Formats: sequence, structure tokens, C-alpha cells
Amino acid sequence: MQIIQIFMQNFFRKPQAGVYTCRPGHGIQLAAIRIFIIFVGCKTHKASVLKKSETGRRGEDLALDWLQAHGFWLRDRNWRSGHKELDLVMESEQRVHVVEVKTLTPPLLIQPFEKVDSAKQARLASAASHYVAERHVTKEVQFDIVSVVLDGEHVEVEYIPEAFYPIKRAY
Repeated sequence: MQIIQIFMQNFFRKPQAGVYTCRPGHGIQLAAIRIFIIFVGCKTHKASVLKKSETGRRGEDLALDWLQAHGFWLRDRNWRSGHKELDLVMESEQRVHVVEVKTLTPPLLIQPFEKVDSAKQARLASAASHYVAERHVTKEVQFDIVSVVLDGEHVEVEYIPEAFYPIKRAY
């Protein structure tokens, strides 16, 4: 109810009688407004977006802690090339690891690592190519995934080394 009230306060004005009406100039019928609030209002609320980014950030923090505890050291975090991003770039003695972190909270329909589909893999490979050129990386690059499930106080961290190999496209 609070989400709908905040949503309505942002897009509508409340006259003295306590009934919400459309702000002047919007020209939306009341029936359409009710449907919009039911189906879209909750998804546009800032709190749900913040919660998602906070969940992702917590997952990255946990993944970083796990990797560092297992002998990796951090080269870069949230490195960007245009719209592409590498969550964690870690280094070991032999390789540079491009680590994609996926974090989900129950109820789970799929495991977090399953969200790294072929399109995401291609974007990661492209961003990694830019990273290697910009940072003059000479070590072999490996693509890993850390899958994090946050369930209240219970946390599951799964490291998947060599999760995928980039496919080179013939043009």
C-alpha cells in the first residue's frame, strides 16, 4: 500500500476531499490510472531498484572476500568499457580472472550462474578484450563465475572456475 501511495503522490495531486485526481495536462482516464498502478506502479518504485543494487553489491562483496581468502588479489572492480562492465578482475600467479558475480535471493527458479547466458558471455568477452588492451595484460585470461545465494543470514557462495570459453566468431 505504501508503494502505491508514494507512486500516487508522485504522479497525482490529492484534493481536499482525499480523492486522487490526475494532474492537469496528463489527460489519463481514471480506469487507465488504476490499471497502471496495479501492474506497473510497484516496479517503478525506487526502493525495489535500490534493493536489487544493494543485493548485487553485497554479493560482489562476498565474492571478493571469498576469492581473496583463496589466494586471488584484486586488479579492478566494476571496470567499465562503454556500456559493458566487468564485475571483478582478479589475478592469480598464472592468470588474470574475469569474474562475473550473480546474486539472487529465494525463491529461486534458477541458480544464479544460469543467468550468464551466451549473450552475456559475449559481452564479457568483448569487455575483457578491451581490458586486456587497455591494461596491457600479458597473462592468460580466464572467465569465472561466482554464484551467490542470499537467504537472510544464510549465504551460499559457489566459485565456478573456467565457467566458459569465449567463442571466436568467423566474419
